[in-house]
Amino acid sequence: MRHLILVLLALALPDERLLAQRLDARDVFPRPELARDADPNDWGAYYDLGVEQLRKRRPERAEPAFYWASRLNPERAEPYFARWVAFHLRDQKRWMGYLDGREKELSKPEVIAMDSVRLRAMIRNPFVYRGLELILWDEMPGRFGRDTYTRGWLAYSVPDFPAAARLFGSAIDVDPEGRAWARMLRAQVFVSLQQYDSALAELETLRAVLEARDAARLVLAYESREYLHYAIGILEAVQRRPDRAREAMARALTDNLGFFPAHQFLGDLALAANDGAEALREYEAALAIGADDPLLRYRQGLALVRLGRRGEGAEAFRAAIAQEPNWAAPWLELGRVLERTGDEAGARAAYRGFVARAPAADARGVTFARGRLAALEAPPGTP
Repeated sequence: MRHLILVLLALALPDERLLAQRLDARDVFPRPELARDADPNDWGAYYDLGVEQLRKRRPERAEPAFYWASRLNPERAEPYFARWVAFHLRDQKRWMGYLDGREKELSKPEVIAMDSVRLRAMIRNPFVYRGLELILWDEMPGRFGRDTYTRGWLAYSVPDFPAAARLFGSAIDVDPEGRAWARMLRAQVFVSLQQYDSALAELETLRAVLEARDAARLVLAYESREYLHYAIGILEAVQRRPDRAREAMARALTDNLGFFPAHQFLGDLALAANDGAEALREYEAALAIGADDPLLRYRQGLALVRLGRRGEGAEAFRAAIAQEPNWAAPWLELGRVLERTGDEAGARAAYRGFVARAPAADARGVTFARGRLAALEAPPGTP
């Protein structure tokens, strides 16, 4: 009998510090070939290709597609999570050892790296759709159980979100203490249904349960108060309650001063409120802890430019480009700031870099960049 998902939330997950490591330093894949009518600059085209290959049980073809989807848009959580699934689908023996907690498997550098990829997905979006994970369990020997928790996962993977919410709720009612973390899964389902108040209610109930438990029991990344506070804060922000979102992030940092995603999100809140100084303080706090990825550098650049520190902003955009040259967004911002500082040659190069990398769906950005290129390349005196 297959005990589907019974140990899913008890998997050995990495410490948050893994996110500070440079990912993909050694696992570099050639860019997969897309269908003729697909946009090679669109992360979604590679993600869709990866999902197609994953469902055909071709993980060796799926993983490179997810890898390139994440490189084209490192803001998205879905490619990181799907890549973790594809990686483990490639080796059933390794996956079984991973589930069993065997040190031989858990200590492999490639497994540690993939755990950091998975955690990066969950930090990008704690409510990222995880239905593809069922493919891993479907390949295991045995049959699915008929308990409500397993049936909830099966409904979630279809996806049938209303049924999944009902079944997870039934599983929690039967065993509220043992199934406490099923509330996180149910919250993910409610987010997919855009029922944010219901999602928040599940997380607040989970928070109350955890506060009544011995803190020593909270040893995994997903079973941590800081992660839960972080997810609550994101939901509060979605509900346009920034003050309550900040309170949740402050609680996350009280529980773990090294939880840098809270600093990054606080920076995002400040940037949205046009408070460049506060945004910069939060981004620099995240960098001081050890976080460093292109998304953080990009947003640091936005904050610096907001403060009028254009030269430093340009350097932050260049750092983001150095870390991920395939991502279009920093190229456009670099072009803008260089044009403002009078570096027309640099601005032209940056705008060209953006146009070469921008997906067709970003018609507004491409139109702007091409317009600026035309203006900068026009002979002097041209009206």
